[in-house]
Amino acid sequence: NDAATVSTATVSVDETDKAVTTSGTLTSTDVDNPDNAFTPDSITGTNGDLTIDANGHWMFTANSAFNQLNVGDKVEETFTVSSVDGTPSTIKVTINGTNDAATVSSATVAIDETNKAVTASGTLTSTDVDNPDNTFTPDSISGTNGDLTIDANGHWVFTASSAFNQLNVGDKVEET
Repeated sequence: NDAATVSTATVSVDETDKAVTTSGTLTSTDVDNPDNAFTPDSITGTNGDLTIDANGHWMFTANSAFNQLNVGDKVEETFTVSSVDGTPSTIKVTINGTNDAATVSSATVAIDETNKAVTASGTLTSTDVDNPDNTFTPDSISGTNGDLTIDANGHWVFTASSAFNQLNVGDKVEET
């Protein structure tokens, strides 16, 4: 009995916001058994599940979205399947990390004018599934109506450039 010649598969997919799936088809050629097929199987792996049918059609479904993977990070898993005559083959699945955008809060503040330049302050938040130590870039920004500073922790302070005594009831000045 001559062993079958069985193809292998190596696939690479990028993580998304949901569990990724990928699929393909292996081939098996056997001079002793021209109708050689694959042994249908369902394999639970560390990173997901793989199924293969008798025709070599396989499907991998990840067990999570893998959002924690950053650019350059990856997880790999190799599944071993076989043809009906026992010839093994492998399917290697690599899930690559991508940069998931951070979610950053915003702030809207309304303050009344006074006889001196007004100030307002607060804290922005930022969460990032693939960069839990995400911080802000400290900066000082001069606007039309005042100056804003922000530190790495998201603490911000706006200082108006005047008292805005010229404003009448119902008038407003906005700064973005």
